Amino acid sequence: MHTYWYTITPRLAADWLTANKRNRPVKHDHVHFLAREMELGRWKENGETIKRSGSNLIDGQHRLLACVSSKTPFHTLIVDGLTDDIFDSIDANVSRSASDTLSVLGEKNTQRLASALSFVHRYMAGSLEKNRGKVSNFDVQELLARYPSMRSSVSHAGFVTGLVPFTTVAGLHYLFSRKDETLALRFMHQLIKGQDLREGSPVYVLRERLVQNSMAKAKLTNPYIAAIIIKTWNYTRAGSRVKYLRFRERGESRETFPLIT
Repeated sequence: MHTYWYTITPRLAADWLTANKRNRPVKHDHVHFLAREMELGRWKENGETIKRSGSNLIDGQHRLLACVSSKTPFHTLIVDGLTDDIFDSIDANVSRSASDTLSVLGEKNTQRLASALSFVHRYMAGSLEKNRGKVSNFDVQELLARYPSMRSSVSHAGFVTGLVPFTTVAGLHYLFSRKDETLALRFMHQLIKGQDLREGSPVYVLRERLVQNSMAKAKLTNPYIAAIIIKTWNYTRAGSRVKYLRFRERGESRETFPLIT
C-alpha cells in the first residue's frame, strides 16, 4: 500500500471510473452537490482519500463523477495497493452535518437553525417547491452570516405544534419579517395558537385547512403547506378575504410557486 497526493483531471477521473466494478449505486444529487463545490472553488484538501486496488476503484466514485461533471480538476490524497475485500468497511463513520458545523461555531438549536437556513436558501433560489437541496457545511456558515436574524426566527418558532412543520414556520417567519416584522409575529401566533382570529379572515381559513389536514390520512406535502401559507400572508397584507385556499401542484392548471409580497 502506498499513499500520495495527486491532481485528478476530468479525463483521468473518467478513466478511473471505467474500473468502478464494485461500488454502491450512484447518488446523483450528491454528485451534483460535489460538482457545485468544485466549480465554486470550495473543494478542500481535508485528507479524505481516493482508494484503489491496482486498477480497480474501491472508494471515490462520487468525487470522480463530480470532477467529470464539473470539468474541474481537484487535488486529493490517493491510497493505492489496497485489497478488494476492504470494501464493506468503507464509509462506516458518520459524516459531519451542517448542524454539527453550527454546533462547533457555538450556535444553539443547531438542527433547527440549519434546516431553517436551508429552507430560506431554497426559497431564494426558487427551488422550495422541489422540497430538496443539500446545503454544505460551507454554505450553512455563509447563510448564517447573510441571514443572522434567522436565530430570532428559530427562537420565535419554538412554540410550534404539529399543525405546521417547524422548518416551514421558522423559515417563513424570517421571510415575512423582511416585509413586516410586527405582522409576521402576529400572523404566526394566530396560525399556530388560533388566538384572536376572526371567522372568514385569511388566517382563519388557513388554520381550518391545516387542522383538517392534521386529521386526514393523506397529508398535504410540505411545499403545498408552504405555498398556501404564503398565499395567506399575501392576502392578509393586501387586506383581502378568502373562502378557501389551494395550490395546484400539478396538472394542466399547475401554478407557479407563490412569491412573498
